[in-house]
Amino acid sequence: MGITPRDFDIEAFGIDKSAACEAIRAAGITCKIAGAAYSIIIATIEGEDIEISISAGTIAEAAARRDITANAIYFRPATSEWADPFGGRADIEAGIIRATPGFAQDPGRMMRAARFAARFGWTIEPATRDMIRAQAGRMSEVATERIWPEFAKAFEADRPGDFIRAMVEIGIIGHFPEIAAIWDCPQDSAWHPEGTAGIHTAFTMDAAAAICRRDGITGEDRIAFIAGAMVHDFGKAVTTATREDGRIVSPGHAERGIEIARSFFARCGIAGSPVAERAIAMTAEHMSHTGEISPRTVRRIAARIARHGATISDIARIIEADASGRPPIPAGMPEGGRRMIEIAATMAIVDAAPVAIVMGRHCVEIGIAEGPRIGRIRRAAFEAQIDGAFEDEAGGRAWIAEHAAEIK
Repeated sequence: MGITPRDFDIEAFGIDKSAACEAIRAAGITCKIAGAAYSIIIATIEGEDIEISISAGTIAEAAARRDITANAIYFRPATSEWADPFGGRADIEAGIIRATPGFAQDPGRMMRAARFAARFGWTIEPATRDMIRAQAGRMSEVATERIWPEFAKAFEADRPGDFIRAMVEIGIIGHFPEIAAIWDCPQDSAWHPEGTAGIHTAFTMDAAAAICRRDGITGEDRIAFIAGAMVHDFGKAVTTATREDGRIVSPGHAERGIEIARSFFARCGIAGSPVAERAIAMTAEHMSHTGEISPRTVRRIAARIARHGATISDIARIIEADASGRPPIPAGMPEGGRRMIEIAATMAIVDAAPVAIVMGRHCVEIGIAEGPRIGRIRRAAFEAQIDGAFEDEAGGRAWIAEHAAEIK
């Protein structure tokens, strides 16, 4: 495909582990057998560990145990021979995901098929799709620690929303009830001409990826952002209603979505992680641009999300992605989000949490005895600072002098 591989899968036939190790060592390469129960040799070349599988039987039999045809192609470098018993090269050319005979040996491969569809823009061929649908219930057999890596890898795609779309297509979205619940959740067409909350979510994920490409957002920042785009509207499943005038509304969905997103991340095995916490902050604040945007509200938002390791940048990104995930409405940042960034920039809190001005030493300087009371005074002072009562050290000292006596 012209893509530089991250690693190499090497498989050896017609030789046992001991003889293979002898041959590798004879070539001056360090190697070891990875446990008596495994047919794996680890060779170390220029500091990199390369796994070599020792396979019994034929190449065709080994290929049949792989997941999809595109991953069941063998090449022998010494002779430039190809072995492609299931037509994987043709499927790559056609952009088709097709199961091998051994696909069903591992139920985790169902998510992997959806990931390949998202990453490469491939189509899952009908027989493979139907086979996965028939065994979708086996998703419960997939170990928790294998779930989130599939999401994270799918988030590398140019259109990560295709991961959700593919899971819906192959019938495994039910294993993620939070996503399934919003897939058919209606929205008001005046604001969301693209369709349901689930369809909007997939478009929002795509928009988030486009913002990442534009702004050079990579690594954990990208994963957290696209995760936030995926979970930001989870609350609509429990708040959406149709008013008497026919308008569809979802009051309070941002707040209700917090615990639903938290539950989702717990079942994915990443509860409390920086990625999960930042995504939860985005869920909580993705509608904050629709209210009053003042220095006080921006400081308050920055202070709230700091507990989740998030910044105003995170909130601005989700606001833009949310607004951009509504085709054919043009993409872009709403005025409230732009104003939020502008105000945060004047206070140097775009990418940093507000820093408390009043410290313990300021309390001691005016004669307050060291102890727990100083902590209470500092917390009250910080709340006053966030509310705009003072903006510098002199103002902080003045605030303590005036209010400390009220705080016991």
